[in-house]
Amino acid sequence: MRYLAILLLLAPGAFGYVRQVTADGAPLVRVDNTGIQFNLDTSLFAGVQSSLSGATVTVMTSNSDPFGAVRGALADWNALSGVANIKFLALQTTSVGINHSDYIMTIALAKTADDLSVIPTGGLGVTTDYYAAGNGTINGWTVQDGSIIDSDIIVSPSVTFSTTGASGTFDFQSLITHELGHSLGSSHSNLLGTTMYPYSSIGSFANRYLSTDEVALVTAVYPLPATTTGTITGKITTAAILPAPYSMVTMIDQSSGNTYGALADVTGTYSLTLPPASYTVYAEPFNSFVSAGNFYLTATQAASAIAFEPTFLGGALTPTAVNVTANGTATANISVTLGASTLTPPAYVFLPVGASAAGQSLPYIHGPIFLASGQSIDFVFGGVGYDATYTTSNVLIFGGGIQITNLKADTVTLSTGQPLLRATLKIPAITTPGLATLILTKGGNTIAFSGVFIVTPPTPAFTAPAVTNAASGADVAVSPGEIVALYGSSLSQPGNGFSTFFDPNDYLTTILGGTTVTFDGVPAPLIYAGSGQVNLVVPYEVAGETSSKVVITNNGSASAPIAVSVVSDTPGILANPPGSPNALATLATNGTVIAQSNPAPRGSIVTIWGVGAGKPSFTVATGQPAPYAPPYTSSGFTCTVGGQPAGIITAIAPGFVGLVQWNVTLPSATQLTNTGDLPIVITSPSGHTTQAVNIWVN
Repeated sequence: MRYLAILLLLAPGAFGYVRQVTADGAPLVRVDNTGIQFNLDTSLFAGVQSSLSGATVTVMTSNSDPFGAVRGALADWNALSGVANIKFLALQTTSVGINHSDYIMTIALAKTADDLSVIPTGGLGVTTDYYAAGNGTINGWTVQDGSIIDSDIIVSPSVTFSTTGASGTFDFQSLITHELGHSLGSSHSNLLGTTMYPYSSIGSFANRYLSTDEVALVTAVYPLPATTTGTITGKITTAAILPAPYSMVTMIDQSSGNTYGALADVTGTYSLTLPPASYTVYAEPFNSFVSAGNFYLTATQAASAIAFEPTFLGGALTPTAVNVTANGTATANISVTLGASTLTPPAYVFLPVGASAAGQSLPYIHGPIFLASGQSIDFVFGGVGYDATYTTSNVLIFGGGIQITNLKADTVTLSTGQPLLRATLKIPAITTPGLATLILTKGGNTIAFSGVFIVTPPTPAFTAPAVTNAASGADVAVSPGEIVALYGSSLSQPGNGFSTFFDPNDYLTTILGGTTVTFDGVPAPLIYAGSGQVNLVVPYEVAGETSSKVVITNNGSASAPIAVSVVSDTPGILANPPGSPNALATLATNGTVIAQSNPAPRGSIVTIWGVGAGKPSFTVATGQPAPYAPPYTSSGFTCTVGGQPAGIITAIAPGFVGLVQWNVTLPSATQLTNTGDLPIVITSPSGHTTQAVNIWVN
């Protein structure tokens, strides 16, 4: 067996889908693609520290959820099972650590000098893919050259990760999502907005979101029987018809804007399988974003790469359409213009249309940029070579349906005295994320930022009062384990919404229709996700806090953090039917629903259904169904029916997440002289009461 070590790097400033290959050029492919079992080592826990790198480093912040982050990464890849023959099994735990040939796929913190040795300086983590070096049988699998038989993900002990977006940390879920791509046989990408882009920045979630490039990879490598694709092939050469070795080639669907890429070989030849469509195709050299080292070329191979201007087939202003048909092959040969571009990444900022750039911080483009759709926004940029002679023909954006208007010199200049330019971008609303490419030209020079914009659905918006108790409708505060309804706009994809399901670990899913909701970075279990309403369970992790910052993300487009108050409990009784003044209650003897036609006898035991009893006294994780024989959720609840005290036992409903059942013994006939539709009130130990509802009693 042999192995490749593929890593994610710190961003100093990171094909299309490019596959990993063996030393003799065979592409890597999994033999267990329909049942890939990863295990999270117990060394990776919230608050873990390591001194392996020399200094003591808190590798995972204390309020992080590494298990949940890995589950989220697995769920993202499993979401592609409808277009590709792949499946990651439910995450398990292990304590065996890293062993590159035990056929156990392990995610672990580097523990030994050997572990550390495979993570280069600046690496956040590394995937070691062990593969067969020939045909035969290994561990019961029939293998051939390049068959992946073991993958381990080693996490760097030198940096700090979190799952909450904490200041100064790297996103752990982004790392794992990226490394899982390597475990499927993917190399790195030159497209800045893809999961497989080789760099990640502090605080960036960009590597979490699978792009059309990753979809094309798994569709081509692990096709379903009904998959229909075509192929673009060609050769990148100079005007003298000499090869342009290891050129990067990008293909953009002229209709949808979906973006893909490929890496040419030493002869300048490339080939890519992708969906039938008409494509714009261009070639570019290694640059300040992606180097030969990101594709693990040898020194000799890297030395053969040449400098040239990014070059479009047919020209950037009027690119030639390359038509790919089902099961067909289209040819796109490109003759590039030799010479390195003199243009460098500009400083930039996005501002509301017409807003002043005075006092703004303008970083240089150094990686992916999230850009919400459904808006018009000003792109303000400048730097060496970008001057007032620019027109809209010098600024090109491919993908996302983005239109560029009103390009002009700004009234504000950079601190270096260079002028700033301003253009208004009109971005039509989309429902699922996509990539867009920025091309800047000046004279005979061109610079390409391939897939730099991650164009997301419109920014979700809501307010604190829009987070309400799902039973009572109260919006004063939330409590741990409470089922709430969150109202707003652009919360999820338009349509009929998405209903919950339990993931392979039997936890309530935290991703529905591309929507996630976090409380201080902890993902909330979701019950329903629609464009205007999301129903969820408040994570138990908010217990003990007085407030929590809520962020809702719709397919990569994140809302502003909204602070909501947190209390110990927020009891509310579900109504039957919803919106009525009657409690959802059942008779304990036979489970029938209490109604005017089926009143509860005085002295009988009834179950009142509701939410908001607070964190249970027994151990249950956020999103995990309550056990079928739970202890009491909390003591100290009291109840009155018709103004008379009633006995009460409180429990989280077995097999449910967040649903509360109050088993109430109604007052006897001697205690309760009234019958009919009587008020029932439940009071928590902290003094919070349920809303006004009634129960039919005879």
